[in-house]
Amino acid sequence: LAASLGQSWKTGTMSSRNRDSRASVTLEKVIGNTVESNNGACFSASDSTLLYTAGATLVTFCPRRNRQTRFWKASQPQSLSCVCASKDGAFIAAGEIGRSPRVLVFGMRGEVLHELRHHKFGVRCVAINDSSTLLASVGVDHDDTLVLWDLKRGAKLASTALKTTVHSVKFHGDGKQLLTAGAKHVKYWDLQGLVEEEHASLI
Repeated sequence: LAASLGQSWKTGTMSSRNRDSRASVTLEKVIGNTVESNNGACFSASDSTLLYTAGATLVTFCPRRNRQTRFWKASQPQSLSCVCASKDGAFIAAGEIGRSPRVLVFGMRGEVLHELRHHKFGVRCVAINDSSTLLASVGVDHDDTLVLWDLKRGAKLASTALKTTVHSVKFHGDGKQLLTAGAKHVKYWDLQGLVEEEHASLI
């Protein structure tokens, strides 16, 4: 329950009647979620599991086993607002909401590979291309920016200000095209050649 309210559980100890006896405390289950839109949950095609946000914790749920199977957390966590998984299952990206939010990139073993910083108030949505080389992130209101990242290096490739609110972002195929959708618009972005220039501008 604490995890669903945005609190972070850490492995610790608790004393029993015998002061010399100590037991490890670990998170076993999260009650509830903080999914406010379809950006807060995603289906992992690599292992047929569901990923969803619960406060500062990312939860993996296995429908076949009808149970939560894994929890993803970062140090100094903030509430998570969005999540996506790579097609090959090698990466999971999650965006935070709050002051100086990060885009967190997790590896297959649950380790944090990158903490990507650019947005100021929150991350509304994230997307990974099919070849697991590019990551796109979009900021919330008053932070309307689209950022393109090198997923494996954790480096920013390009960014641009958005003139209208974006609710969803998706790559097409290998990542040479990007689609954003939001308030009264769907926009197509041509990324051809962009990934070869580290500090190019999105147009």
